[in-house]
Amino acid sequence: MKSVGVVVEYNPFHNGHKYHAASAKEKTEADVVIAVMSGNFLQRGEPALFNKWIRTEAALKNGVDIVLELPVLYSNQSAEIFAYGAVSILDSVGCSNIVFGSETKSINELKEIVEIENNNELKEKLDTIVKEELKKGLSYPNAYNNAILKLSGKNDVLTPNNILGIEYMRALKKINSKMEPELVKRKGAEFYSETVSENIASATLIRKKIESGNINEIISLIPENSVDLLKKEYESSKMVKLDDFFDILKYVILSQPEKLKYIQDIESGFDIRLYKGALKSKNYNEFFESIITKRYTISRVQRMLTHIILDIDVESSERIKRSKPPYSRILGVNNVGREYLKYLKKRDPEIFLMTNTKCSEEKLSALGNFIYEYDKRATEIYKILSYYEERKMPILVE
Repeated sequence: MKSVGVVVEYNPFHNGHKYHAASAKEKTEADVVIAVMSGNFLQRGEPALFNKWIRTEAALKNGVDIVLELPVLYSNQSAEIFAYGAVSILDSVGCSNIVFGSETKSINELKEIVEIENNNELKEKLDTIVKEELKKGLSYPNAYNNAILKLSGKNDVLTPNNILGIEYMRALKKINSKMEPELVKRKGAEFYSETVSENIASATLIRKKIESGNINEIISLIPENSVDLLKKEYESSKMVKLDDFFDILKYVILSQPEKLKYIQDIESGFDIRLYKGALKSKNYNEFFESIITKRYTISRVQRMLTHIILDIDVESSERIKRSKPPYSRILGVNNVGREYLKYLKKRDPEIFLMTNTKCSEEKLSALGNFIYEYDKRATEIYKILSYYEERKMPILVE
């Protein structure tokens, strides 16, 4: 059986995601679509609007055959670490291809950028230009984008999906994977767009409509079989946003200011900025406005905040940077997915796929338990604001 991998967050699952899964399968002539999905905390430094089980069920009803969880120590990180963890998992379960959405038509355009870093002379020039741009006070993504423009003449290539696509290709090289990268041209609305095209809208727009109470306006933008699923969660007021965590965040910052400098992504001096901001702010918006600077992207600052909440420190992040995820937790499968898992187990009897968390800790390595402890913590913290019954077994969709 041939499998294709996609890296996703489905926050929430919409028509564009369904198109991506179908296109990935068609483009690679695969039998199975395997999604590695962030759990309850996401790459842009936010909690998921809906919990991981709701998003898993929607995916399994709409073209995805297996959903695997990307552990929070990889999912709630920079694009480089996020991609490394996700690609490693897809590689471990035998995917022949990884297919990602892109704002460009040709994957060769992205490969050319990756090759710049494999050329020692160009890499040296790239690093020099990036440092010069950073000295101007630019964020790293903007500095890197300017450096690529100066070296390659390519403008507006480093869009959100393309940045991740480039990181996936870097990760493939890093782990020496045989997976082939492919792209699907993004259809309809752009990543942060607030327009609707062909019943496809960005997840950003859909979240805004949900958060503002306009749930009926998104019905045409999500698959019909997922409408009731999302409506039920919405009506139960189980949606989660980062600003909902403000009281918890403020308490942690004010009670443990000495720990801030050890938190992942927080550079020297920013810990003081965080403490002062928490001290004087009455709500999340005041706090965020007081700490944001043009040197850091909004996603970077949000990750700092979720790292504080989850206690993700530099030491833990360095540990997983050097190690592939030693296990894959299955969140859900359909019948096709179950057949593939049987096939995979015969092909590789040593592979460890977590299906039952009840006895998982005995089977996990020391590193596996270390990573899984963070996932358990993230679940319990998420449930403070949106309680749900955590499953021990995967979702099965016929």
